[in-house]
Amino acid sequence: MMLPNLKPGEYHLTESGEINTIHNISQNSTYFDNLLCSRAFVELAEFILGSKVEPQWAQVFNKPKETGMASPFHQDNYFWNVSDSKTVTLWLALDEVKPESGALSYFTKSHKLGMVEHVPTFAKGTSQGVAEKIIQGLNPDSLVSPSMNPGDLLIHHGLTIHGSRPNLTKHNRRGMSFWYKDKFAGYDEEGLEKYRRSLAEQHEKIYSE
Repeated sequence: MMLPNLKPGEYHLTESGEINTIHNISQNSTYFDNLLCSRAFVELAEFILGSKVEPQWAQVFNKPKETGMASPFHQDNYFWNVSDSKTVTLWLALDEVKPESGALSYFTKSHKLGMVEHVPTFAKGTSQGVAEKIIQGLNPDSLVSPSMNPGDLLIHHGLTIHGSRPNLTKHNRRGMSFWYKDKFAGYDEEGLEKYRRSLAEQHEKIYSE
């Protein structure tokens, strides 16, 4: 069993007690670590970034039927703070994915905006979200929610603004993400510390209740 070995914040449950997300699963499972480091995924990430990459971690997003939680709009690199945002995320569908079941929604070309303002969300699994004034300023017609079949793969930049709706349907919407960074890229330590402080404050409130 994996969950007993995980700390609060490394996984999240829905209100009905089902697993919604497991973060850093590759650090707790040889199977998922091997998948993260698989030649096919690594070579794809290197092709996208045009550089050697360092596999970082894999995450599970179960978003179970009827209770799967929403994910506020965010940019992945706000959490990671990799210099020059030299990162890429691969998102793998394990079930059929439809907009109504909580498909990932992306604002087209939003990565060109650079890093935008985020605010604490106190949402389990996505502690930071793009400020509402930024979202309101984006063209709603640029929002896309791709349908996917099991085995389909989405690829997005570390600055792409994306999120997902809750899954209130009678069908599961399981998926996984795999994160890779440019091997030669450093970190914005100031930004990383700011994020860590916000996360710690939210965890203290969420998990002390």
